Amino acid sequence: MNRIYRNAMAVLALAVGAMTTACSDWDDHYGVSNTGVVGNANGYLWENIKSNEQLSMFANLLEKVGYDSILSTSQSFTVWAPTNDVLAADYDRLNNLSESELLREFVKNHIARNLYAATGNIGTQKVLMLNKKVVTFSGSGSYTMGDANVVNANIPNYNGIMHTVDKEITFNYNIYETIDSTKYPLDSLHGYFAKYNVRQFLPGSSVEGSVVDGQITYVDSVFLENNLLFYDYNALINREDSSYTMIAPTDRAWRSTYERISKYFNYVSGYQFIDRSDTPVDTAVTFDAGYLKDSLIKQSIMSSLFFNNNIRTNRNLLTLEPGQNFPATDSLQSTLGHKYYASDATELFSEGIKLERSNGNFWLVDSLHLFPWRTYAPIIKIEAESGYTVIPEQYRSSAFSVYETTKNPNVPGRVSNYRYLSVYSESQSNPSFHMYLPNVLSTTYVIFGVFVPANITDTAFQGEILPNRARMRIYYNRANGTKAPTPRNGSYFTTNPEKVDTVNMGEFEFPIAYRGTSSGQSMYYPSLTIEGNARNNKNYHEDYVLRMDCVILVPKEMIEYLQQHPEYLKYYPEYKNFL
Repeated sequence: MNRIYRNAMAVLALAVGAMTTACSDWDDHYGVSNTGVVGNANGYLWENIKSNEQLSMFANLLEKVGYDSILSTSQSFTVWAPTNDVLAADYDRLNNLSESELLREFVKNHIARNLYAATGNIGTQKVLMLNKKVVTFSGSGSYTMGDANVVNANIPNYNGIMHTVDKEITFNYNIYETIDSTKYPLDSLHGYFAKYNVRQFLPGSSVEGSVVDGQITYVDSVFLENNLLFYDYNALINREDSSYTMIAPTDRAWRSTYERISKYFNYVSGYQFIDRSDTPVDTAVTFDAGYLKDSLIKQSIMSSLFFNNNIRTNRNLLTLEPGQNFPATDSLQSTLGHKYYASDATELFSEGIKLERSNGNFWLVDSLHLFPWRTYAPIIKIEAESGYTVIPEQYRSSAFSVYETTKNPNVPGRVSNYRYLSVYSESQSNPSFHMYLPNVLSTTYVIFGVFVPANITDTAFQGEILPNRARMRIYYNRANGTKAPTPRNGSYFTTNPEKVDTVNMGEFEFPIAYRGTSSGQSMYYPSLTIEGNARNNKNYHEDYVLRMDCVILVPKEMIEYLQQHPEYLKYYPEYKNFL
């Protein structure tokens, strides 16, 4: 023990002992209640708790998690101790908690470092408890600690102060502690988070014990608890100074959702690479298909369940109750940037139990209402001018910019990303080009191409504005991972040259999923080819230049939903081009 600290504590103990012996000095200054719970100013906190019959239940719980040793050290503590009368009704539950829960939710919730005396007007003090919770200690003459009243105040001990209270100090769960608790049927959710827990030992915050074999031992080891998923989902749900809303699936909801979306994640252990270069090289990729499928299903379930309440449009979540319609003019944004307008937001929060937590709200739900295209099977958009496009050597290509200031105002529609790709042949033959399709799942997509007319930036364009005639071909892997021997050909379509035209090029069901199969610079994707087929005779005149903005893969479920619910377009008018 540090000699200076020991001497200082001895002086404090003598002073406290003298005041206790004289009785009136201590009682007058600190207002000790005389209800039979007394302390020994020369005894450590643990000695006084253990020797007091009225605190035997509290002592048993402390000893169970090693706090008999910690409260016997020379560090200063303040303890708010529930007596046996207080604990009798709840003792069995507390005694049956795991050690980690008992520590976090009860023991550390009644102890703070440093000295907090109840004397005179103490105002409102914010006390940082050992479990990092902040509890309000307040009063003048009579005192409260959180929601508990102080019965006996300022019971002296050699290494601190003890007060007794008339009830357990309520442990205020934050969102992450709720997941970590055994109070709710969240084993699946808890297990998912537990895999990514990280513990870092903090020797400077731990209580040192004796030196054994030249090594310092610790009677109270303090760890910084963290979880990698907090950062993956951009949701620091363990922080007391944050405010989040989380939709938490029970085990029942987790299992049913997992089963429902697993069909989108069909993987096999090996894929053949579909190389669209002029000199293709056959390669293959192998991986743990079961692990990838399980990981991505869980990631897909979780990716839309967190909302930061500090974002302006999310503040409605603070007052939203189960079954209540979300305001029609507002939207939600998840921590990963997924947007939900009124109907989607109302559906997400249509049922469940809303629990107020210390850092936000926790919605416990027995089923997850997730629209596939807003969550686990989103729309896939590939810009034609991006690195996913491969131009065969015999053709030429250029990327052009189209800004609001340069766009021809007579052409309806807009060019996404303000750029489009032009592919042509110097010999005026039919051009074609290839596009890799990233993040495709094992489901049916309706595939749209967005084509740009020749006068997109030219109000004085000379000549006739001609349409394109083209078709797509899909190159894909079969259900066993091998490359399909022939592509799937779509039907020919003709674009409308009077606007930026979104064309339904056909639909295709991919047998296996590709999301997550790429590594580094290698792309293991299916692909499509846009193949022009212009005709120039007395009956048909078409453009030999393919001007393409992007390709959009829309899950077929979304198209069917739009057909059945046209009112959905009120919130997402951009989807009207898909009908």
